[in-house]
Amino acid sequence: MGKSGFSRSNVEKMKVERDVEGLIKALNYKKDRDVRRDAAKALGQIGNTRNMESVIPLVQALKYENEEIRTEAAWFLEQIEKADTTEPIIPLIQALKDKKEEVRAEAAKAIGKIGDQRATKHLVKALKDKERDVRAEAAKAIGKIGDQRATKHLVKALKDEDGDVRVEAAKAIRKMGDPRTIKHLVKALKDEEEDVRLQAVKAIEKIGDPRTIKHLVKALKDEDGDVRVEAAKALGKIGDLGATKHLVKALKDEEEDVRIEAVKAIGEIGDPRAIKPLIKALKDRYKDVWKVAKKAFGKIKFEKEQWDKLARIGEATIESLMEVKTDEIDESFSLAAETESMKKAPFAVSCSYCGAEVQIQKCIVCNLPIFDDLTKTPCCKTYAHYVHLKDWLKTKGKCPHCGEKLEEWEIEQKIQLTEDYLANI
Repeated sequence: MGKSGFSRSNVEKMKVERDVEGLIKALNYKKDRDVRRDAAKALGQIGNTRNMESVIPLVQALKYENEEIRTEAAWFLEQIEKADTTEPIIPLIQALKDKKEEVRAEAAKAIGKIGDQRATKHLVKALKDKERDVRAEAAKAIGKIGDQRATKHLVKALKDEDGDVRVEAAKAIRKMGDPRTIKHLVKALKDEEEDVRLQAVKAIEKIGDPRTIKHLVKALKDEDGDVRVEAAKALGKIGDLGATKHLVKALKDEEEDVRIEAVKAIGEIGDPRAIKPLIKALKDRYKDVWKVAKKAFGKIKFEKEQWDKLARIGEATIESLMEVKTDEIDESFSLAAETESMKKAPFAVSCSYCGAEVQIQKCIVCNLPIFDDLTKTPCCKTYAHYVHLKDWLKTKGKCPHCGEKLEEWEIEQKIQLTEDYLANI
């Protein structure tokens, strides 16, 4: 500090030395706004270590005549981690009535950070503030505090003229998860702002009320992809069989994420009527879609004849079924292995150039022709795709044809690609 008073370097030094008294003086330095701001910031950073000696000056600064100091003090109070004490709450409540918009907004932020329910009724009043930023921050703070006494006021805020306020109101309602808000959230699904509709769907998902199914089904057709994604999630959580046919339609959505969540939801609901659409999802052009489709198969409780049908379909469902370890599936594959289509006999095809017949083997696992990656089972020498057989044996531990059990070390040692056969195809 020189003859001219405080400088920013002085403030930095005081912060390092934790000179709270000096920082308080710098906070009142009228000649340099940057010095005041740095002093407020330094006090806030020291306050993050639960040092109330540094927090109190910031609280007191909320009453300063200089509006810039009030704004900066409120902002840095908001940056302080949730304190062990609620000492700043009273002046912050008073700051909600400050004549400057920025001070009121920052005060609401700071109150939300502290989380004191004593401020709830004052934040409710702030929901009617003439400035939208203050109303939005008040709604956000109420959500952080989680005081359900304010629920009815948040519901009113869902009709605020400003979209940001409506979004924050919906977010706050979501955090509280109050079932009494359902009918208001359903109305919010028709809001002109997509973010409001999105938060409304998320809130409905958290509450999980079956009465909302028909409204969520409509949300599956929303023009915004994010809304459709969340609608699918919500339907999956509620788990009503009546939603299946609508989720099946969503499997054709242009957005990959919507299809993914629709598949997941079908899996959560567990409706076996969705078997055919899930098989189609296994052929989706995006890997993430068919990966979740494989998992969905494992959650659906099929009847025995349905498993048999899946076993005969072949490659499309083979990996899905291998991941689901049940006696029913093992029986289904044993049955399928006995059928003509799953026998190891080769079939003939004609060469497109010379017309000669070539014997092509079928994979015992997927029942499709083997044009490359060919191998044989180490026990009964039945043909299979190398990758399919390896995955099968690691999962099941026994031959897909004869049922002989194999140890894991045998799989690596005994499965060999028959290169001579490949060379002759």
